Amino acid sequence: MTFLEFAEKVTFLEFAEKVLKEEGKPLSTIDIWNIGKDKGYTKELRTKGFTPWNTIGAQI
Repeated sequence: MTFLEFAEKVTFLEFAEKVLKEEGKPLSTIDIWNIGKDKGYTKELRTKGFTPWNTIGAQI
């Protein structure tokens, strides 16, 4: 992975913000994760964890 590819990745907080803005309603962390995953946004995250929805919850 090049530095540019690394710099283009988003944080969990940015990921959650993007999903919440698009959906325009309150969502649980699991819903945020599943909707973002369905839209292909997980490719933008720097993660290899097993419970990313918990990470989202910790950051929001």
